[in-house]
Amino acid sequence: MTQPTATPFSPLRPVPEGVASPDGRWLYLPAASGGLDAVAAASGELRWHRAEAALALLAEDAQVLVLEPTGQGQLRPCWLDAADGAARAQRSGVLPPPLPHLAGGPGAWAITDSVWHGDRLLLAWSARAFGGQAPVARGVLALDPAHLAQAAEDARWPPPPAWPGSADLQPFAEGGTPLPPWTVQGDVVALALREPPAGERALLLLRRGDGPPATAVLVEPLPPPGCLQPLASPDPGLVTLLHSADRAGDGPVPVWRLFAAPDGTPLATLAAEDGLLPPFCRCGERLLARRLGALAHKRASPPRQLCAWQVGDGRPLWQRPLPPHSPQRLG
Repeated sequence: MTQPTATPFSPLRPVPEGVASPDGRWLYLPAASGGLDAVAAASGELRWHRAEAALALLAEDAQVLVLEPTGQGQLRPCWLDAADGAARAQRSGVLPPPLPHLAGGPGAWAITDSVWHGDRLLLAWSARAFGGQAPVARGVLALDPAHLAQAAEDARWPPPPAWPGSADLQPFAEGGTPLPPWTVQGDVVALALREPPAGERALLLLRRGDGPPATAVLVEPLPPPGCLQPLASPDPGLVTLLHSADRAGDGPVPVWRLFAAPDGTPLATLAAEDGLLPPFCRCGERLLARRLGALAHKRASPPRQLCAWQVGDGRPLWQRPLPPHSPQRLG
């Protein structure tokens, strides 16, 4: 996963496995028993449920764009009323599977990422044969939300913006792979590695507005290699660092440190609990991530929950069960 690269002011407000409303009051999430739930971001309490919907893609003030399976690996885009989940508008046709042989054939396809580009919602997909580990194909679908239609032109994932830093700074790598720059609130931001003789070894969050030069809005001194790891998030306004810090007598203790982009404001420090599953996303004054529970028995899937914490003190707020498997698998 990489931080999303999109048009400067994207209407997408991603949360784990769903989306948030523009005001951050409501979350549209997969229901544990199937379908889609609208829940209060402050409490996790249910507002409404729609059994026919599989995945929320985009939320506006008055309506929510979802995909509803119709069988044979096909999907129907549909706008739901944000107040009660009733269908407002839906396409008469369907989105076919990306590959014809996946329609009822021996395989499955899944939406793996989404990004807003121009006036289109781009959906990255991957397909694999049943029993296979590696995807057999990948691609991008372009959806026109205004007309609930698949765009006729070939869809391409937008490239990342140009590197905002100077030549003496390197992109910081995640597991050996550099994290490319991304855009948030019209600014280009990037995680950079500063090495001597440019200064003390440190992780920098660079921010560039309308023109050069970029400024470092966050400077984190680097501990020994492997003790500070940035992780990408579908939320462009969030920087996530897994930090192993020494505590007296306890040795290295891992914690999650979360910062706002593009300004580098500290948001919270959370204990890296067993089962906590990044990525994190921010919704107003709350931070969200998934957690895996203990196995009931060896053949069972671990129970999954969506958990919320308070920005600032990291206080746990609520948790809500999720389906056994991610709803992104649609065929």
